[in-house]
Amino acid sequence: MFLGGSAMFGLLVLRSLHSFTRLPADPGYDYVMQARQQGFEALAQGDPYFHVAARVLALFASVFPLFVQAIVLALLVHAVWVLSALVITVVVRRESDNLIMALLCGLALILVPHASESGIGNVGNVKWPIFAALIVVSATNRLHTRDLWWVVPLTLVTGLTQPLSLLVLLPLGIKVLTHRKLRAADIGLIAVLVFTVIVQLIKVGVGSATTGQTNKVLTPWNGMGLFWWTGLVVPSLVALLTIVIWVVLYSKRYPQSLFIPILCSSTILVALASYRLGGIADRYFIVPVALATVSGIVLTRDLANIFPKWRR
Repeated sequence: MFLGGSAMFGLLVLRSLHSFTRLPADPGYDYVMQARQQGFEALAQGDPYFHVAARVLALFASVFPLFVQAIVLALLVHAVWVLSALVITVVVRRESDNLIMALLCGLALILVPHASESGIGNVGNVKWPIFAALIVVSATNRLHTRDLWWVVPLTLVTGLTQPLSLLVLLPLGIKVLTHRKLRAADIGLIAVLVFTVIVQLIKVGVGSATTGQTNKVLTPWNGMGLFWWTGLVVPSLVALLTIVIWVVLYSKRYPQSLFIPILCSSTILVALASYRLGGIADRYFIVPVALATVSGIVLTRDLANIFPKWRR
């Protein structure tokens, strides 16, 4: 796992070499400057919602000399991406009992093509990898009570950083309705999620929470390239196709896990919510693309188990 995490970190560094010494335009130096001027009070600043994870990283970077702050911040952001990818790796390994497949699913987050400079090198967008990790965690039924020591902090930080964390209640609800019981780990997630949702709503108000960005592009433009179309529609299409294949596979047998359909449902929901609140923007593609890729990779495991001749 250590070697996998190191490789992921190296890939992120390679992807961001051209921008390693520069702060991104949005939010730019604002977070670091506020942290330097206000200290821990900056953690309560909103834009308009709480963005705790990003501001904690900015607070840490602010103690370094000005000429290295961009590099420190980039390294910290990369560390968050790697930790999120390792969470996905751990969960998928429990689901599949296959380390190689689990590492591939972790890499699915690290290598999302739409996570370009504005994503992987931007402290303002650390909310996306931790959000993806939390959705994968909520989709599995392999959590145990002893996992609460890291699941609860992940949920708390994500909820106080990413308002869309409310959507994590969907996979949790599907599991509860399907199995007709609440497990201790799921109770912990739900309790923390509800708390953070209430806190975020108090901060921004219901109106702002339901309208999203004031300036957003909702209509495809002439000449919109493959990069944008694949991020906008392909994740949902892949999720729908994966669900269809999964239903066909298990039409005459009971599945051991609902991991795949829950991931696919979350992919579509996040894609729709992101479009509604933010429009067409590359950062809103990160989570749907990663989740669709993970669900597709895990589906190959089921195909190989059901059709041994396909395994190679």
